[in-house]
Amino acid sequence: MWKRALSGLNSDQFDLIFKFCIERCSNGNPWPPELSDVISMLSDKLVDANSFGIPFDEMLRDFNKYLARRCHYHSAEMYPFRHPVQYWIFTDLRQKVYDLRLTEAEVEKRLNKMIRMWSERVQRGEVIPKPTLRLEDKTRPRPAWMDLLENAEKRKHKSA
Repeated sequence: MWKRALSGLNSDQFDLIFKFCIERCSNGNPWPPELSDVISMLSDKLVDANSFGIPFDEMLRDFNKYLARRCHYHSAEMYPFRHPVQYWIFTDLRQKVYDLRLTEAEVEKRLNKMIRMWSERVQRGEVIPKPTLRLEDKTRPRPAWMDLLENAEKRKHKSA
């Protein structure tokens, strides 16, 4: 199993594994480590070393901020993302969160997978499209709740 799991790794990835094993043993953990621990560590390191320069923990924090603050913007394209890839990842992941009712662990797993997918696309030479504002559909009336929110915001600003 180990041979099959480690067959496609490059020397930098082996260096990461060796450092992980040495660090793990110096902390009093048993030798040899389990294959699942090595694979988990390696996938975490690869996600942290993504093409976008944003570690996984920060991406997860940014996603949670996006979920909390997106209602303050008329569209997702107007939200101030740190990197254009966040628009594509976060909007897709948000849709999956609501459609599939994902738990926090499932969200982390999917985010990890999506970061890897976009990193691979960038490594193949694809360009990340910038989010562009869509034209508003004037044929349908704007929902009344949006007007109520906007009016409430205006009243707050007037009274302050």
